[in-house]
Amino acid sequence: MERETAARPLERDNVISMRRWTRKHPIKSCPKRYEEVAHIAQELMRYGAVEVRLERLDTMAANRILYFLSGVVFALGGMVQRSGRWQIIAILDTTADLDDQDPQNP
Repeated sequence: MERETAARPLERDNVISMRRWTRKHPIKSCPKRYEEVAHIAQELMRYGAVEVRLERLDTMAANRILYFLSGVVFALGGMVQRSGRWQIIAILDTTADLDDQDPQNP
């Protein structure tokens, strides 16, 4: 019996974009103070999904971050979900994925 030595072509591309990956796996953030919320909002706008763990904050700072991110998500057309006692996930609209758009059909 002879073994086939010819390489089979790949059935699918194994490289995925960061934007498509973060739709399924949000960027994780664990802020220590309220001043980090601007960075979290930038990551949300860049990648489309952010998981924020608020257990290191006092209640006042955690509420301020939640209110600010809720406003950002509302303005960008997304949603905020609670995923644990001290965890929230902010997700933007996933129907408008820029990587899947055909450049010939805008």
